[in-house]
Amino acid sequence: MGAFGFSSFDNNEIARDGQELSAALADFRLARRQAALNAVLGRLHGTSLELLSYEDVSRKLRVTGQMERGVREIPLDKIVGSVGRYDEFDRSFLPLKDHDAQRWAGLRTAAPDPGDLPAIDVYQIDDAYFVIDGNHRVSIARRSGMDYLEANVIEIQTRVPLPPGLGHRELIVASEYAAFLEHTRLDRLRPDADLEASLPGQYDKLENHIEVHRFFLELDGDRELSDEEAVVSWYDDAYLPVVEAIREQALLREFVGRTETDLYLWIAENQAALRNELGWTIRPQAAVENLPPHLAETRRGAAGRLYHRVRRAVIPRQRPPVETWSDQKLLDRYSDRLFSAVLAIIGPGREEAALAQAALLAQLDQAHLFALQITDSALSEAQRAPAREWFARSLRDARLQGQIGFEQGDLQADFADVIARRANLADLLVLDSALLTAGAAFVDNCPRPLLLVPGAARPIRRILLLYDGRPQAHEALFVAAYMAEMWGCSIVVLADPAAAPRALEEAAPYLEMHESPPESIIAAPLQPDVVFRIAAENECDLIIVGGYKKRPLTKSEVAAWLLDAARESAWPLLICP
Repeated sequence: MGAFGFSSFDNNEIARDGQELSAALADFRLARRQAALNAVLGRLHGTSLELLSYEDVSRKLRVTGQMERGVREIPLDKIVGSVGRYDEFDRSFLPLKDHDAQRWAGLRTAAPDPGDLPAIDVYQIDDAYFVIDGNHRVSIARRSGMDYLEANVIEIQTRVPLPPGLGHRELIVASEYAAFLEHTRLDRLRPDADLEASLPGQYDKLENHIEVHRFFLELDGDRELSDEEAVVSWYDDAYLPVVEAIREQALLREFVGRTETDLYLWIAENQAALRNELGWTIRPQAAVENLPPHLAETRRGAAGRLYHRVRRAVIPRQRPPVETWSDQKLLDRYSDRLFSAVLAIIGPGREEAALAQAALLAQLDQAHLFALQITDSALSEAQRAPAREWFARSLRDARLQGQIGFEQGDLQADFADVIARRANLADLLVLDSALLTAGAAFVDNCPRPLLLVPGAARPIRRILLLYDGRPQAHEALFVAAYMAEMWGCSIVVLADPAAAPRALEEAAPYLEMHESPPESIIAAPLQPDVVFRIAAENECDLIIVGGYKKRPLTKSEVAAWLLDAARESAWPLLICP
């Protein structure tokens, strides 16, 4: 009886084991079908569901060290690869090989609760894990709906971080980044440097940029540079200024999916194209401000919204609903300088006054000084040489940096188009008033402040600000306040009688907030004879007025005499956009 009873118990146990094994095998086949379906869906959607090879990843990211981290719970969805068995499971650790059925089912049967299985062994790179031993245990745990599993963790340090959304393209980019750092040692020379890119092929371009930078440095310095000197100089003097401009404009918010390095490379190429066309180097800020919308896969919002909170406090009230020049220059005005680049327009026989006045203003802001000479016929290099030498002397005398470019065009027919194309490349345009033949069409569409110089250059000590309450008058107020606060100029406000109360309520407090209260506010008609008389009585050196952009049916009296006054005036006239 006892023997019969023991035999009965053993058979029942075997039967139960057989049923559990059959159920596990059935679950394995179901998992295999799910893996096959996922693979088809992945191909249809263009996504890869393959596990990553640790050997491939570690080689491409350049392992620099490792450290034992002991046993801990790790999230199963962070396991992205395997050591040696990456082709036997997909990214969800569903099985891909039919011959693995018995082993998979046997483990599943041996531990009804996968949490009772021994800890697995993994490598950790950033927040991703690669299985050394325990691939089947991970598969069973994922199949059972578990979120965490115990693991012996070995942390791997690599030259570059593991990119987010890791796929084969991202891995290629990371591999190229690691190779770039290995060649340049930039991560050692500048530990805070972050040159992550989003597309393959970018780092070859960066290395080319470094070599070109080295070439010109060696040419200027007449000596060979070490690799370290070339890399550091390129990063500090070529790369960082562009990236800082990108950060000032908060462009990464606007260009989704791009990195600072992506934008740097586009801007560098854009600068090269502009340099080839114009004959001078375009500063990073100008190139950044003129990035085309098609560069981004997704363009979000207007850049002006970035400064919405700040505007209310630091820009005069009654703003127009559209973004203005002062909106674009707000960060420069309060964190750096308002005029980083000054462009003097030079015509035949009219060089000295405009360039001399531009140099005086550039000195005040330590700006780059550029000149554009417009000629009615194309000039050879030999014909351009005297202008280049004269301009170089002017730069040396003023202790400024800059370049001169040349443009062929008809001063009568092409002037407005030529200057409008160049205006965005500077912060201030300076022009001899006798060259202003295009009239209102040019002034009306000029996107930058325009300084019209009637004769000899003069230092700017006292400003006459014309104020009529229009939106453009606030642009003039914005510039005048900067000149008073940063350059030490004094201000006399001449207000149209209808706008005088607003000048007292708005313009005066705004100037006082910038520690430059007006010397006086005079209420008088904004007519040429009145304006010139008051400028003479108050010994003013500059008249500042707002423009009259795109409102031909509502031009004020100021708009009616702007251009004639510029030609008749003995004072430089600054027209704000």
